[in-house]
This record gives sequence, structure tokens and C-alpha cells, in this order.
Amino acid sequence: MSTISALAFEIQQTTKFHDIEIKRSYINEIVAALFGFKTFNSLKLSSYPIFTDSIDDQLDGELFENRCEELNVSIALAPFFQKHLSNYHFLYLTNEEMSQLVRHALDDDSLHDNVLERLKKTFIEFPQVSIYPYLIAQFYSDCESDFDEQNKDMNYLYHRYLQGKEISPTWKAGLDNFIKEKERNNEYKDNYIKYLKIAAHLGSFPAQLELYQFGDNDHYVDDDDFDEDMYDYSHSNYPSDIELELAKRGNEECLRDIFDRIVCDGFDEIKKLKENDLIEAWKWQKFAHYFGHDLAQGNYKTEAIYDQGNIFAAESGRHDIHLPKLTLEQENIVDREVNKLIHFYENLNEFTFTRYLDDSSYINWEDEDFDWEEE
Repeated sequence: MSTISALAFEIQQTTKFHDIEIKRSYINEIVAALFGFKTFNSLKLSSYPIFTDSIDDQLDGELFENRCEELNVSIALAPFFQKHLSNYHFLYLTNEEMSQLVRHALDDDSLHDNVLERLKKTFIEFPQVSIYPYLIAQFYSDCESDFDEQNKDMNYLYHRYLQGKEISPTWKAGLDNFIKEKERNNEYKDNYIKYLKIAAHLGSFPAQLELYQFGDNDHYVDDDDFDEDMYDYSHSNYPSDIELELAKRGNEECLRDIFDRIVCDGFDEIKKLKENDLIEAWKWQKFAHYFGHDLAQGNYKTEAIYDQGNIFAAESGRHDIHLPKLTLEQENIVDREVNKLIHFYENLNEFTFTRYLDDSSYINWEDEDFDWEEE
């Protein structure tokens, strides 16, 4: 009995046994109210269940009464709901509430293991929901893909130790600490990648992107799930499948890379476009307009470079692009494709976890007005 629908069915069966008729849809609405949601639809569309030992003290009695009144259902039926809910072990949290729960657990050791275990239990009950392995992975994200590379000296000593070579007492304590850190990093890295792969397999693009970015830091590619060809790309910071998904989500860099590959040759010179390329170029240009970007606008510039007393003029970027006009038929094709992209974006219900809400990387450390003493 993990889902709301199953819970509502059991409640209805109990009321029928007592010769009380109540619509299943009403039960859904009342249960949603108990979990703090104004409607069952809002619960379905904007929340996720998470395991809890008991929900008895976490239900919204006031909203329950209001919803019963709206639906003309007697609150005398409360015992029927209470009977079944007392054995129900899932709360429903919104995206932000779920993220906040995980952020607090990652920052508080007293919550860490409890929340991780709750996520794992929930995933057992809902094995097709990608948010759970994606969030479980965050508990193992404190690892480095290039740990050995970052600790070359100690890693060298470690291999000498494995070979049975004598290690100087001066380095013994440091080596012992390195071995512990290496074992912990390997454990976390294996779990981090494991759960991201599960989430990505279940359709989570944020997990797929995070997995790629982690792999890209040290090219952690030792699994058949990775296609070697995905690293064979040019004019982009991403493999084609990830670049396309980011572009569909409005990423300006990826939109520009796709557009430039269509309209420019390898030397940033404008190509003579075939009909299909012209339609594709206009499609991405118009979709970018939806986000306020003009892909046709150039970024050409010249800079003076000083080298050993000599001055050189360096050129970079490209000039503005003036796309040929479309025929009416071509314009209709472009509009249909753009509408599909916009529809995809506007209906995207994608869970993305943000570890830190305030990212210090956005601070301009060279700003003269920045106060180092300010809290």
C-alpha cells in the first residue's frame, strides 16, 4: 500500500463495509488535504513520497476539516482515515521541501544516515522514480574522480607499500591517513556513480549531466554504459546528446554551438545553406528568441597581443549572420518545430538538486567594495 490510490481504495472498502458511500475522488482529495495539499492534483504533480516511521503527528487536521466541508463529507469519517493512515509510512514533500531535507541532512551529521535510509526505503517501494537514486547519489558526492592524481606523492608511496617496500617512519602516519582517505573516496565514488547511473537509466537528465561532468573531470569511463564516441565532438563543450538536451532547456551556450555548426564552416565562415540546414538554423534561432537570445548576432573582435616586444592583432569570433528568408511553407515547418520545443520546455517537470543555494563562486573577489570582514 505505497500509493495514494491504493490507500484511497482501502479506505473506500472500509467505508463500504460500514454501508457508507463516498466517492473515491473525494477520498483522494481528503487524503491530499491531510498531507497538506489543497488538491489531489497538486499532490500528484508537485510532490514526491518519502518514507517516515510515523505520520500520525504530521498530518494537517485543519486542511482536512476544510476539505471535508467543501466536499460535504462528514468529519465523523475521520476514524476511517486514521485507521489506514496509521499504517501508512510515507509523507509527501514538494520539490523544494525534498531538496531542503537533503541539504539539511548533508550539513547535519545527526540527520545524515536517517534521511539516506529513508530515501533508500522509498526507492524500494518506488523503483521506477528517478529522484530517489539521484538524491541518494548526493550523499556520496563528496569524492574526487582524480583522487590519486591529486595525491601523486602519497599514491607513489602507497604502491611501494603494496609491493612490500620499506616505508620511512617519517611518512608512515601520512600514508596511513592516505589509505583511509583513498578507501573512503573509492567507496563514495563507486556509490556516487552507481546511483547516478540508475537515475540516468530511469530518465533523469540532471543525473545524466552530473554523471558526465563527474566523468569529464577525470574521464572516469570504465563502463559499457558510456559510448566512446560521446567524447569525439568538436565546437562544443558537450557530447551531442547532452548538448541537445541542454539546448532544449534553453542553455545559451549550447544553442549557439548548435546554430554555429549549422551555419558556419570550421573557420567560422558562413556556409551556403541547404534547405534542411536553413530550416534547422531558423528553428534554433526562433527558439532562442523565446529566451531572449539572438543567435545570429556575432561576437567578432580583434585584440592586441604583446609577445616579446612585438604587437600582433588576434581575431576571434564571427560576424553577424543574416539568414536567408524562408518561404511560407518553410516558415510553417519552422513554427511547428519551434512550438514543439516550447511545449517541451514549458511542460518540463524535472527535478534538479542544488546543493548550495548561495554559491560563493559568484562573488567578485577583486571587487574593491567587497568587505572581507562582513558576515
